Amino acid sequence: MKKALLLLMIGCIFTACSTDDIVDSEIDSEDDVKELRISAPNFVTTDKLDYDFEIVDGNGDYEISAKEEDAIKVTIVGNKVTVHLLNRHSYVTVSDKSDQSVSFTIESTAKELVPTANTLLLPKDSTYTMNIEFGVGGYQIETLQGTSAGAVVTQDDFIKVTANKIGNTYIKIKDRRGSTSPLTVIVPSFYDLKDENLKITTINDQRVSITIKTSKADWTFEHMPTSSLLKDAGLISKGSYEGEYDILQFDTNKDDLKGSTTIYLKDSLGNRVFVTVEIK
Repeated sequence: MKKALLLLMIGCIFTACSTDDIVDSEIDSEDDVKELRISAPNFVTTDKLDYDFEIVDGNGDYEISAKEEDAIKVTIVGNKVTVHLLNRHSYVTVSDKSDQSVSFTIESTAKELVPTANTLLLPKDSTYTMNIEFGVGGYQIETLQGTSAGAVVTQDDFIKVTANKIGNTYIKIKDRRGSTSPLTVIVPSFYDLKDENLKITTINDQRVSITIKTSKADWTFEHMPTSSLLKDAGLISKGSYEGEYDILQFDTNKDDLKGSTTIYLKDSLGNRVFVTVEIK
């Protein structure tokens, strides 16, 4: 009986020792986690296309990302990091395998990162060759939406745009580093308003330009257009080619909204006209 009791006590002692070892091991593991630190300040301003910094301390398996889509590319060699900037603003986050992270902002004034944000207004069946003022060359064209126009890159790194039909086309231009710039090509439909009313049938996402030839007086909206079918409706004073007539201009909505609406106009002589727009 005494022998059995002695064995039981010895077993309890070994069990207690084993538990203490596990606790101490967990504490040691937590102590091994290093604080993630980098050499970059919270806010960086540069006029370069690349920014270099170091990971001063951390726990390995580093990942670098940006909040903005397609904003950066990254090269990591050991603890040295090069951020290849693809646009002017990037919010960069560095993380490691311990789930620690640290973030900072990079602002670049490099002219190669300034997007052209071009909008071309081309008559149907016309062609225009444009010089690209951003990036470092080696351009590629991606059509995002629309078929009204086509664009190709020439051997000299110019962009040749052809207006094929009425409508809008949205294009992304990318250089060899991956920087991008948007290009919108608008091929408008033109009409003349010569009587008291005009009815036109059009489609979604289209620029409409109407020369008001009913009179040469100054025209205004009798009621401001409020229909969701139209956007950016406005009057261009003496905007016609001859410089004699006002122009009514508007865009139809990009969404798939269908229906009709009427725009009411009056001139300084008291004349009134209206334009009915139907979107099919």
